[in-house]
Amino acid sequence: MGFFDKFKGNSKEPKLNEHMTAYKKIIELLDMDADTADKLNSCINDPHSYYEENVETYNERGVASNTDDDTMIWLGIVDILIEQEKMFEFDYSVELEDFIYGIQEINNNKLVFDEDCLDEDSDITKWLKILSDEWMKSGYIIAGMDIDSDSYCVFITTRNAFEKLVMEAEKTGHKIALAQDM
Repeated sequence: MGFFDKFKGNSKEPKLNEHMTAYKKIIELLDMDADTADKLNSCINDPHSYYEENVETYNERGVASNTDDDTMIWLGIVDILIEQEKMFEFDYSVELEDFIYGIQEINNNKLVFDEDCLDEDSDITKWLKILSDEWMKSGYIIAGMDIDSDSYCVFITTRNAFEKLVMEAEKTGHKIALAQDM
C-alpha cells in the first residue's frame, strides 16, 4: 500500500453499502410476508452464512463458496422467492401446460386469465406478454429477475412497484424487467 492509498479508504465498502440498501428496498417493494422477508434479510445481511445453510441449492446452480456477495445475494433472493411460491422459474422451452401451472402457482387466483387466449404453438415470451397486457388493466404485470441463464424467473408485481424494482436492481448491477423481455 502506497502512502496516499491509506487516505482513499475502501472503495468496495460504499458500493457494497449502496447495494445492500438497494437489496433491502427490493424486499420492501416485493411486499413479502414476514417469514419470506426474514429469509431474504438473512441472505442479504450475511450472504456467506446463508450460502453455508443452503449450499445444496447454490450447488444446483453451480455457485461456489468463493462467489461474490452480489451474485450470492441475487441468486439467494431468487431461490427464496421460488421456495415461497412467489416466483416460478421456467425453462425457455416450457410447454403451455407447465407454463399455466407455474403462473397459477404464483398467482394464487388473485388475477384472472383465460387459458384459451394462449396458443399452444406459441412460446413463453408471447404468453408472458399476453398475460402482462391483460393484467396491466388491473395494475399488475409479470416481471422477471435475470440470472444470466436461459431461464425465466418470473413474479407478479404491481405496475407502481415495477419501475422502482427496475431502478433498485440496476443499482446492484442486476436486472429486473418485464418477463417477456428477459
